Amino acid sequence: MPRLTVTLPGDLVEEVRARAGRGGVSSWIAEAAAERLGRERLAAAIAEYEGDAGPITDADIAAARARTAWQPTARRRKPPAA
Repeated sequence: MPRLTVTLPGDLVEEVRARAGRGGVSSWIAEAAAERLGRERLAAAIAEYEGDAGPITDADIAAARARTAWQPTARRRKPPAA
């Protein structure tokens, strides 16, 4: 696997190390980067859609939820490693 060296502020390094726990800092940062990239791809897809079809409205969202029976839930996060 390719390697990458990054420089982070000291307080951020300590917090990442504390939260990474047994999984390791590299895995924790890889997961964080994947999540960020996923959000950026989704934002780009939404922007492209809205560029073609116009802004997504609250009514559009309500209609989509009604069709799929999807309801938002609180996002579950893993507790920090002890």
